[in-house]
Amino acid sequence: MEPRPFERPHFVVNARSPHVRGAARLEALRGAVDRLFPRAGWSLTGGPGDASALAQSATTVGADLIVAVGGDGTINEVVNGILTAPGAGSGARSGGAPTLGILPAGSGSDFARSLAIPRDAAGALAVLVAGRRRRIDAGRIVCAQLDAAAPRERTERFFINMGGCGASAEVANRFNRRRIPGAFGYAVAAALTTLSYRWPQVEIRLDDGTPRAVTLNMLFTCNGEYCGGGMRVGRGASLDDGRLLVVEAAGVGRLRTMLEWPRLYGGHLARVRGVRVASARRVEVSSTDDILVDCDGEVIGRLPAVYEIVPGAITVCA
Repeated sequence: MEPRPFERPHFVVNARSPHVRGAARLEALRGAVDRLFPRAGWSLTGGPGDASALAQSATTVGADLIVAVGGDGTINEVVNGILTAPGAGSGARSGGAPTLGILPAGSGSDFARSLAIPRDAAGALAVLVAGRRRRIDAGRIVCAQLDAAAPRERTERFFINMGGCGASAEVANRFNRRRIPGAFGYAVAAALTTLSYRWPQVEIRLDDGTPRAVTLNMLFTCNGEYCGGGMRVGRGASLDDGRLLVVEAAGVGRLRTMLEWPRLYGGHLARVRGVRVASARRVEVSSTDDILVDCDGEVIGRLPAVYEIVPGAITVCA
């Protein structure tokens, strides 16, 4: 059966993304979209949280395809907008929730790698026109709010690629503040974090297993395979198996952490002493220390945190 075409697509555009920024680039992209999708809606974000609100609104009014134009942060917001829109998951709308589309335009765009979506606009648009759909899982994080003044308040956020805590969140925090684009910027942030970060004591529990106390370097709960501008830290993760790939580095010294970076990029962490790779539906992490939590490259809160898989949460065009 041939994939059915999309009738009411909507593009949510992060106009500050490196590959979109500027009037000429935006105009060229809009022209290409209009030629292929004459009925497409189009909205620009103005700041953090806008993409989620715009995607939620487009879902509510009946869009059948919502395209995130930006990087992993934009994709994450669009996913949260789709999954939190009233009635989106209940089938109240004709056809249920809209399909997620991706037009990579960020400095990393790591999630697109797991779906083999081309980085160039023409190639990504061709994927949308082809209209092939795939049902995949999402993750969900419930953690303490980022505001340390409200430790009892909780934040809930879906993620499509990966969540984490420890040094991974510190790296994300440095990377986003410095805004050095791409893998080089991530490597700089990682090196600075490795040299200065104090490894915390945490307790980790997978599913119904026994909690373990560890000196944590970093923890990744992976739905996709890539992060940090091409690091294959989630090598072997599947987008539709109903499980998270859990990569935990604990008790690894600073010098050895630096020396093992090539294995981190190549996805061979299982060969590193002090690294555990497992599979789980639920991961609980707690600590008496103040530890940041990250989600698809953004810092969203603090420990304690629960990471869970949400099987078949969303349909993507890929």
